[in-house]
Amino acid sequence: MKVLVFLGVLVAVSISLHTPASAFNRPYCMEVSEGGGSTIDCSYESFAQCLASKVDISSTCSRNPRWYGSPERRKVRR
Repeated sequence: MKVLVFLGVLVAVSISLHTPASAFNRPYCMEVSEGGGSTIDCSYESFAQCLASKVDISSTCSRNPRWYGSPERRKVRR
Protein backbone atom coordinates (compact mmCIF):
# COMPACT_ATOMS: atom_id res chain seq x y z
CA MET A 1 0.00 0.00 0.00
CA LYS A 2 2.83 2.41 0.85
CA VAL A 3 4.40 1.67 -2.51
CA LEU A 4 1.18 2.64 -4.32
CA VAL A 5 0.94 5.91 -2.39
CA PHE A 6 4.58 6.65 -3.15
CA LEU A 7 4.07 5.92 -6.85
CA GLY A 8 0.97 8.14 -6.91
CA VAL A 9 2.89 11.02 -5.37
CA LEU A 10 5.78 10.45 -7.74
CA VAL A 11 3.46 10.56 -10.78
CA ALA A 12 1.73 13.72 -9.51
CA VAL A 13 5.05 15.50 -8.98
CA SER A 14 6.30 14.37 -12.37
CA ILE A 15 3.20 15.71 -14.12
CA SER A 16 3.36 19.04 -12.29
CA LEU A 17 7.00 19.50 -13.28
CA HIS A 18 6.11 19.10 -16.95
CA THR A 19 3.25 21.61 -16.91
CA PRO A 20 4.38 24.72 -18.79
CA ALA A 21 4.21 27.34 -16.06
CA SER A 22 5.33 29.94 -18.58
CA ALA A 23 1.91 29.68 -20.24
CA PHE A 24 0.48 31.48 -17.21
CA ASN A 25 3.50 33.56 -16.36
CA ARG A 26 3.38 36.48 -18.77
CA PRO A 27 4.11 40.19 -18.28
CA TYR A 28 0.48 41.25 -17.64
CA CYS A 29 -2.30 39.96 -15.39
CA MET A 30 -6.04 40.47 -15.23
CA GLU A 31 -7.81 40.36 -11.88
CA VAL A 32 -11.53 39.64 -11.99
CA SER A 33 -13.56 40.24 -8.83
CA GLU A 34 -16.33 37.69 -8.36
CA GLY A 35 -18.61 37.44 -5.35
CA GLY A 36 -16.41 37.48 -2.29
CA GLY A 37 -13.10 36.77 -4.02
CA SER A 38 -11.08 37.36 -7.13
CA THR A 39 -9.31 35.41 -9.86
CA ILE A 40 -5.93 36.40 -11.32
CA ASP A 41 -4.97 35.38 -14.85
CA CYS A 42 -1.36 36.16 -15.86
CA SER A 43 -1.47 34.97 -19.47
CA TYR A 44 -1.23 38.26 -21.37
CA GLU A 45 1.73 39.41 -23.46
CA SER A 46 0.73 43.07 -23.52
CA PHE A 47 -1.37 45.56 -21.59
CA ALA A 48 -3.52 46.12 -24.70
CA GLN A 49 -4.17 42.38 -24.99
CA CYS A 50 -5.29 42.29 -21.36
CA LEU A 51 -7.58 45.29 -21.81
CA ALA A 52 -9.15 43.75 -24.92
CA SER A 53 -9.99 40.62 -22.91
CA LYS A 54 -11.58 42.40 -19.95
CA VAL A 55 -14.66 40.60 -18.71
CA ASP A 56 -16.46 43.55 -17.12
CA ILE A 57 -15.89 46.87 -15.38
CA SER A 58 -14.62 45.17 -12.22
CA SER A 59 -11.72 43.57 -14.14
CA THR A 60 -8.33 45.25 -13.83
CA CYS A 61 -5.09 44.78 -15.76
CA SER A 62 -1.65 45.25 -14.25
CA ARG A 63 2.00 44.20 -14.57
CA ASN A 64 2.79 40.74 -13.26
CA PRO A 65 5.01 41.27 -10.21
CA ARG A 66 6.46 37.75 -10.62
CA TRP A 67 7.45 38.15 -14.28
CA TYR A 68 11.10 38.95 -14.86
CA GLY A 69 11.25 38.48 -18.60
CA SER A 70 12.34 35.69 -20.81
CA PRO A 71 15.68 33.95 -20.16
CA GLU A 72 17.18 35.84 -23.12
CA ARG A 73 16.33 39.18 -21.48
CA ARG A 74 17.82 38.12 -18.16
CA LYS A 75 21.31 37.48 -19.54
CA VAL A 76 23.95 39.77 -18.12
CA ARG A 77 25.20 42.18 -20.73
CA ARG A 78 28.88 43.01 -20.71
